[in-house]
Amino acid sequence: MDATLTLASADLVAAADGVLVFSSDVPVTVVLDGTRTEIPVSERTTVAGATLVVLASADAARLRSADPDGRVHLTDVPHRPDKAEPTAVRAARRRCDAAPEEPAGLHTLPPTLEALGVYRGRGTYRTTTDLTDIDELLLTGAADIVDLSVAGRPHPPIAGFGAARRIDVRDVTGSVAIEARVEIWGHANFDDARLPALRLGALRGLGTLWKVRDATDVSALWTVHGHWAAAPAPTRVLGGWSCTRVAVPVTYTRTVHSPTPSALHLRGVVEPLRVSVDDGEPGTVHAENPWVLLPAGTHQVSVTLPHHPSGPGLRAELLALDAVRDWSCAVQDDELLTAFAARSGRTEETRLPLALKPGEEAWLDVDLPASPDGCLVRLDATQVRVTGWAGGECVGRVWAGDRPAFSGGDPDALWVPPRWPGLTLLVQGMEGPDTPEIRALRLGGPIDYSG
Repeated sequence: MDATLTLASADLVAAADGVLVFSSDVPVTVVLDGTRTEIPVSERTTVAGATLVVLASADAARLRSADPDGRVHLTDVPHRPDKAEPTAVRAARRRCDAAPEEPAGLHTLPPTLEALGVYRGRGTYRTTTDLTDIDELLLTGAADIVDLSVAGRPHPPIAGFGAARRIDVRDVTGSVAIEARVEIWGHANFDDARLPALRLGALRGLGTLWKVRDATDVSALWTVHGHWAAAPAPTRVLGGWSCTRVAVPVTYTRTVHSPTPSALHLRGVVEPLRVSVDDGEPGTVHAENPWVLLPAGTHQVSVTLPHHPSGPGLRAELLALDAVRDWSCAVQDDELLTAFAARSGRTEETRLPLALKPGEEAWLDVDLPASPDGCLVRLDATQVRVTGWAGGECVGRVWAGDRPAFSGGDPDALWVPPRWPGLTLLVQGMEGPDTPEIRALRLGGPIDYSG
């Protein structure tokens, strides 16, 4: 074919023997040897001695060959088996024993799970502390998932990827027991600076739990530097400098005093801003974790942000902190949990639905029907986290109820490959708006034809 194709508004999927085949679901405009033509879908025409064919995208995917006159030959449509309705499973065997723990020593402050030899799995941190006159706790650096119980009362799961989290404890006082079970769901293979646990190389564990001794509003008495501010430096509330130079960075500086370690909470952060303490290098503070930890003493804090007179405004609060100390630790690594899941033991027949208390766990053995194609398991459940094992391997985890956003796969299903025997589930009840409950397992095939 001796012709020049100047324009085609669709993909060219074949060219041979004087025939050009395009793929499109709308009419296609083609300019060939200076001649412009529009070809409807599933039709053909001749231009400059060439036959032009437009196939719908579904047909183009099955194109096998094209004749010189433009007739096309397609492969057969693959057979789609009838979509089977999911099978509901409501019978299980509940194990009478819980998975064992391995003691991991006494520690002044909570160590990382990796320091305790756990790279996949979970660990439990326990202590007793005096919460007299303490209204809230502050948890910093915790990852991945923390199930916290104070004085025997479970709190909703914490999955903040290391961001600071305030915890209301006004309903308890005196010497109370604190228990935190921390589960690893993975390690970052990327470097996301917005959250501590999403940084490349970030470790997992409880982080540090602090008692909040005092909270002081420090939004006022910031001095303004740069941005046409004269000397002596004017004093404003944080973010309150008046100027017409919108988006130009302006720096606010303030002295803060705290005889104990403290945390500066910057409320109202929308865009990232820069914070420096004393003569240290500036660091970036993001909306996802608007906190700056400060050692005990007097410090000069500088906050640099783009001038935004129409913005929501910033507030600053200084929390005086006291670390909760003297922790005992125990661990359950991946090998221990997998071995326990594969082990047989005393069980009791259980019919679903199964309701759990927040913080309660249940190990369930489930018989799956034989399937040469494998089995996709979905849960009909609320306020539970479920980990599944089959054939000596962890096959996935599902979180039903209030949960953080997930990406990279189906967060609501477990996949059991063909000929992998049995299914064992660790079901964890969570505090939240609904009763923790697993009502049924929905078993389907490996391919969902609903789309």
